[in-house]
Amino acid sequence: MSDAEKFASNQWSLLRLGEYGPSGGELPTRKSHVELTTGPIRFALGHGGEARLLLPLGASEKTGRFSITAALQIKEITADIEGGRFRLLDITCRAGELESVFAEVVDEIILRIEEGASVPVSVRSTLQDFRSLLTQPKSKDVAAEKVVGLVGELFVLNELLDHSASAWKAWMGPQGGRHDFRAGGVALEVKSTRSPTNDFVSIQSIEQLREPAGGSLYLVRLTLETAPSGALNVSSLFNRAVQRCDRPEKLLEFLKKLECYDPESAEWNYLSFSLENEVLFRVDEAFPRLTLASFEGGQLPLGVHGVKYDVDLSLASRSIVPHSDKAMIQKGLIKCLTQ
Repeated sequence: MSDAEKFASNQWSLLRLGEYGPSGGELPTRKSHVELTTGPIRFALGHGGEARLLLPLGASEKTGRFSITAALQIKEITADIEGGRFRLLDITCRAGELESVFAEVVDEIILRIEEGASVPVSVRSTLQDFRSLLTQPKSKDVAAEKVVGLVGELFVLNELLDHSASAWKAWMGPQGGRHDFRAGGVALEVKSTRSPTNDFVSIQSIEQLREPAGGSLYLVRLTLETAPSGALNVSSLFNRAVQRCDRPEKLLEFLKKLECYDPESAEWNYLSFSLENEVLFRVDEAFPRLTLASFEGGQLPLGVHGVKYDVDLSLASRSIVPHSDKAMIQKGLIKCLTQ
């Protein structure tokens, strides 16, 4: 292998040209110039041509958890390569525009391994050093209201993940759903505020407080107190969800739809909170709301194409659900995911 071929960028270029040994049904790879007792370090490509680094691991070697980011995906895999079966740490660059930086990261990881550091230590230390370069830049700060809203939804998502690792499937807000969370006939709408004296919530459409057909709708009111050392922020809640979710990559996909491209970024984490209060309302006939049924003929007046309004929750006390019923409602939503 020439000195030039040792660089990661050249290895991926050669792979894209089809320069790899016979692979049959196995994963096509190219060996690096470094071979460990557990096997050679290899280069590979994802299904979309994404640059990948495959680091061999011992049978009992522990890597710990790595944070998932917009730029990188890191996971353990088992793959058949050249007649052997290997346990590997698979690092994939998910952002094509950052591949040149990723190549530098990979070259540095391999160098540290050559110098005697273990695979997990080499990866973790290198990513820490290169973190700022692997963060996709944002052109503007994130409004506080958006941060509060996302923290609230992630808080509820984590509560649902307490019941099922597949609870992410119910997170409908990022997918354009009418309600923030829904499965079958059970739906949750999350409204968060930083003010303990604010009883008003803004409703963005005439259909937002209409329950699913034949089902139930609940409104979760979270009061989040701003606290510099608070345990609730986008980063902490996201990483907690990742550790308990059976498809962590879906969480990142949903966050990107909410324009949160890096849940670890300063733009989304300049605010932290503690939970001041949580109240659950059943959106029923006693709850103050507007739906199409509120208008004659079930239609908006001629010339009205949308409705936004505020609800005063101080007038919805008859719709408050006892805290002891919350887990039952959450379990009911989760049960609908499997039906």
